Order: sequence, then structure tokens, then C-alpha cells
Amino acid sequence: MATTQAPQSGSVSDRAWEQALHQLSETGVLPRGAADSVRTEHDKIVEQQSGRRNRGRIVELAGYAGAALTVLGVTGISSQLWDDFDTSVQALALAGLAVGLAAAAIGVALTAPGGIAGTRGAGSVARTRLVGVLGTAAAVLFAGTAAVIIDAVSGDGIGPRLWQVFAVLLVGSALTAWLAPGAAPTLGVGAGLLGTVLAGVDSLGLTDNQLTPGLALIALGVFSGLVLPRVLRPPALVEALSIALWLFAAAMTLDAGIGGFGDQQDAVGAEWVGRLALLALLVVGAGLFVRGGRWPWAAGAALALPIWVQIEFAGALGGAVAMIMAGLALVAISVVLTVSRRTRRAGAQGESPDERDADVAVGAPPEGR
Repeated sequence: MATTQAPQSGSVSDRAWEQALHQLSETGVLPRGAADSVRTEHDKIVEQQSGRRNRGRIVELAGYAGAALTVLGVTGISSQLWDDFDTSVQALALAGLAVGLAAAAIGVALTAPGGIAGTRGAGSVARTRLVGVLGTAAAVLFAGTAAVIIDAVSGDGIGPRLWQVFAVLLVGSALTAWLAPGAAPTLGVGAGLLGTVLAGVDSLGLTDNQLTPGLALIALGVFSGLVLPRVLRPPALVEALSIALWLFAAAMTLDAGIGGFGDQQDAVGAEWVGRLALLALLVVGAGLFVRGGRWPWAAGAALALPIWVQIEFAGALGGAVAMIMAGLALVAISVVLTVSRRTRRAGAQGESPDERDADVAVGAPPEGR
């Protein structure tokens, strides 16, 4: 009888289970014919699953292309013939397209395995992504519809009411994020939130200095970074965008205060708001990362102090010296975070860092892993 050969190629998982079959056959635990039957059935299942994945990807790609073509088509019409249409025609066209995309998103969600619960869970990743893209595109078109209607009915233009347009985008994207959590609706929620806050501050006439917009953006970054990762997916994307906004707003406010604007009191206030915002990000980011937080908190904590040093001392020390100080601060923060997190993990496993290093050095797996 021919000897069963262990495979030498393929993925790691394929090689592992094939090696297991080979050893079981060689030791006589499994008859050689049974091992061959297992391989045949495995190949058949893999082929069937591959076909279903390919069909699912084609459907998903068609949905992406349809949403993109719809938005691009509206953009093309807007740039050439849009002004020739009556306002009511513009609003009806945008609303019709938005309703069509929303209906498509809901239809895909309802026909997914497990229905809406499947798109909200981990049942159908491809369908969830497709529903997210279609729903976000519908939210954009609904916001465009609102812009056309508001511009037509308001006597002073859309400017003072621009926040309402972004609020429509925010609501539509939030509903989509509830129905199909993912990157596309999360980006829609972020754009809606940012636009609503900035347009709202502008409509209230609070943009005469950098202090009020800076405060608003810092508050938005803090809220988004600490609260929204609990409800939006993926959390790392939410945190990365929020911390980037936090850093930008704090640096903008600090730089505006040091540069001086308006009266002296506003300038001093902006300086301290910027400093405290960067310090808060340093402390909060380092604390959360050490306690098991994701990488955006480490990046925010590592960048907060160098950015403060660069803005605060660039004029007095020169850009080169400020960059050296920023680099040293970055290295120091990295070392502190690494040692602290390593010590915490070792303590959680009931052994010292030196004992863990010794285990790794000799190839022994650490306890509890």
C-alpha cells in the first residue's frame, strides 16, 4: 500500500491539518482510505465556499460601483446642467436617488443571513459593508436635498443654516452606523459631527477669534475619542480621527494664542486652552494605553508633548533645537509607555518581567498563554 505523503505547500492551516492526517494514518489511528476521503471532502467544501465568496464579492462590488456612479452622476449634472433645472426638480431628483439607495440598503440588510441582526453582528461581513456604503451615500444625497430646499425657502441664503444640512448627514449616517456598523458610516458620522459643530459656531457669530472654534473642536475631539468608540466601528478608526482632531485643535489654539489676536485676554486664554488640551491628551492617552488602550492613544500621547514644545519654543530656541527636544520627549514617552505596559502585563500573569524574558529566551511559553 502506498504511503501517504505529508504536504509541503499551502497555507499554514492547510499544512497543519494535512500533517495531522498524515500522522494519524502512519500510526494506524485512521485507515488510509479514510484520510483520503477527508481530503476529498475538504477540497469540495473549500471549492463551494470559494464560489460563494466570489459571488458575494461580485454583488458587493456591483453595489459599490452603483453608489459611486450615482453620486458621480449627480456631481456631473450639477457642474453642467444643474442650474437649468427648477428648484423643485433638483430637490425631487436628489430625494428620489437618496430614497432609492436607502431602499437598496434596507433590502440588502433584510435579505442578509439573520436579517438586520446579521448586518449588525458578525453574520455577513460583505453585506454589512455594502449596506454601510449604500446607506452613507443615501445620507449624503439626503443632505444635498436638504441644502437645495433650505436655500430655496430661506431669504438669506444657506450660510446661516448650513449646520442643518450637516445635521441631516449626521442623522442619516448614524442610522446607517446602527444598521451596519463599519468604516463608511463612521466617516459619515464624523463629517456630519464636524460640519454641524463648525457651521453651528459660525451661525452663532462666534468665529471672530480662534478661542471659541478651538474650544468647540477640542470638546468634539474629547467627546468623540472617549464616547463614540463605544458605539461606532471600527473603534480604532474612531479614536484615530478623534485624537487627530484633538491634536489639531489644541495646536491651532495654542499657536493662535502665542501669535496674538484680538485683545490680550483672548490671546492668553487661547494659549492656556491649547496647553491644557495637549497636557490632557498626554495624560489621558498614556493612561489609557498603559491600561490596554489601542494604538491611537499611544500616538496621541507621544505627539502631544513634541507639538507643544515645537509651538511654544520654536521662536525662542529655533526650529532645530525645538525638534531635538521634541525627539527626546518622544523617545522618553515611548520608553515609559513600553516599560509600564510590560510591567502591568507581567503582573497580571503573576510573574516578573525578568522571569517572562527568561521564558521567552529559552522558548518556553509564558504562563496562561
